Amino acid sequence: RGWNFRGVHKAIICGKVRQTPVQKLLRNGKTLTIFNVGTGGMWDHRILGAKDLPKPAQWHRVVVHNENLGAYAVQQLVKNSSVYVEGDIELRVYNKGVTGETVKLPEICVRHDGRIRLIKPGENT
Repeated sequence: RGWNFRGVHKAIICGKVRQTPVQKLLRNGKTLTIFNVGTGGMWDHRILGAKDLPKPAQWHRVVVHNENLGAYAVQQLVKNSSVYVEGDIELRVYNKGVTGETVKLPEICVRHDGRIRLIKPGENT
């Protein structure tokens, strides 16, 4: 009885925007803003010869459900912008039309309690 623990599904990432955010208008009239953020792909200067061996970048799909934050993302973020994103990790499940194959796509969903912040060059976070 009492508190039913369901876990924490929060993501906090800092990385580079892959392309300018895109907005999609849903049938219910709400707007989603979608963009990808890359993390990693950096050199570790402590390892001899590491400048020749970058770590592969991890790409994260970000879906902004909050219309104010979505408008901010469209106005402020461009390709290669540094960005801070805080949101919930969710798994979007859909079926491919032709094959009927089930696809599970992890997303970072920014809702009313999420955050997006442009990190300007030379700025400390």
